[in-house]
Amino acid sequence: MDGVCDDDLCWLQLDDFRMLLIKHIDPSRITPYLRQCQVITAEDEEQLFNDPTLVLKRRKVGFLLDTLQKTGVKGYTAFLESLELDYPNLYSRITGKEPNKTFSILIDTVGESGLTAFLMSELSHLQRALQEERRLRQQACSAAEDQKAWSFQQKLKDRELIKLTERLQKLRSEREYLTEEVKHLRDHNYSLMADINALNQEKSNALLANRDLQIEVERLKNTVLKAENETRLWKRKTMRTMPEAKSLSIPDEPVLQPKEELKEEKPKETQTLKLESLAPMNLVTTMFRLRRELHKAEEQKIQESGRKGRTGAALHSTGRRCQDVLSAGQANSATTGGSDPRERQGSGFAGAEAGRGEAAPARERSV
Repeated sequence: MDGVCDDDLCWLQLDDFRMLLIKHIDPSRITPYLRQCQVITAEDEEQLFNDPTLVLKRRKVGFLLDTLQKTGVKGYTAFLESLELDYPNLYSRITGKEPNKTFSILIDTVGESGLTAFLMSELSHLQRALQEERRLRQQACSAAEDQKAWSFQQKLKDRELIKLTERLQKLRSEREYLTEEVKHLRDHNYSLMADINALNQEKSNALLANRDLQIEVERLKNTVLKAENETRLWKRKTMRTMPEAKSLSIPDEPVLQPKEELKEEKPKETQTLKLESLAPMNLVTTMFRLRRELHKAEEQKIQESGRKGRTGAALHSTGRRCQDVLSAGQANSATTGGSDPRERQGSGFAGAEAGRGEAAPARERSV
């Protein structure tokens, strides 16, 4: 009766820590020692690990405690010794004593040889666990090395990405600046095209005015030549009429005329002589007037030629500036990746204007 009371008392004391034991104990660690102490059988161990109803760890621990409780004090003592061996902290918390590893139940059951065999098996188990731990540690070290190398590569890639991002930002800012510069150059090019068109128009007007002046000069030359010919004819005619007038003024036989006839003939002769003397003077005046007009036309032609030369020089300098601007714009467009269609149109327009400027002197020479 006292033995039964002792069994119940010890297991009642252990029931206070049942939840703690279920939470921390792994049945696979303490069953080898309990089997060596012969407090559980092989059938109990088979049922503990293979019963489908005992899948959860807490159910396995509960089944193990119930099986040990059936063995009484021996099972209780063997269980505490297994805790002392595998869970020393838990043993100290339950019993309040430091573990001393006496293994009394194992020695009483199988003797010292059984204890030695158990300790050897535990040692081999610990060695295998140590080897497994070393292997896992090596794997962890290799994984850590790989992770470190990967982290280093990622840092390098991040630095390279930062550099590329900064370079991309710089290139974008340069592209925006060059785009603004190209727009400015394009506007300047358009203004130069407008100036070239104005200069070409002015040159065309100057060429037309020069042609009109040349036509007027030719007409004046023809008029002067005609007037000179008429003057020569009048001179010859007057030179011929003067001897006849002298011969008529001195007759061989004096003729007596009445006073009235003489009075009538004198005004007629005077008027005729005045007309004959005024005709060469008018021709000479006309000739001098035409010469003055010809001189003025030649001076105006010289002025127009000088103006045309200045216009051609300005057109040439403007064309050179336009070509320089176009070459600079093409270089900037090549730097930003491709030329603008409006710029190509402007360059083609410049080429057409240059061709028109070259064709203008040819028209001038033909005129």
